[in-house]
Amino acid sequence: MYEDLVLEKLKISPAFLNESGPVIRDRLKRAAQEFDLDHANIFAINMCLHAASSIILSNPDYLKGTLDEVRGMAGLTGKDPTTVLTVSALYYLVKWDAARAEREKTDADYQDKLDKLRSGFDAINWLIGPDAMRLLGIETRKKQPETASPPSVGGPASNQAQAGPPSN
Repeated sequence: MYEDLVLEKLKISPAFLNESGPVIRDRLKRAAQEFDLDHANIFAINMCLHAASSIILSNPDYLKGTLDEVRGMAGLTGKDPTTVLTVSALYYLVKWDAARAEREKTDADYQDKLDKLRSGFDAINWLIGPDAMRLLGIETRKKQPETASPPSVGGPASNQAQAGPPSN
């Protein structure tokens, strides 16, 4: 559904995205770097939302109609349509540029930066909550499986953990 909002309702063309690709990548990369800084999450979020808003506002002819459609969507009652649309556009941009970077194979650590950015938004349910995320098709990153189970309370592993790490 997020993809339909961006491509079908807002009518953001692939040609426009390709033309804007370097600017989109630069903004997403800088935002991901902000997530690495202490207390900079708000700046990273702001940078991402600004990038998405810029894309939305690049084609304003369809904005009002798209916002009206979001307002009328079952399951999004009480959600700010501007936020829903901006988050949809941001999620689309992240997915679109991740696929583009994968095809280009030019920036090895860029995928890691996008993962960090997505993790930051996952932590705050993309500003719209889990129900709206599900409705729009916004998925959280898959968490890596843990390699070891935590020690059980009172068992031998627990006692060993209290004794400190083994010496080499």
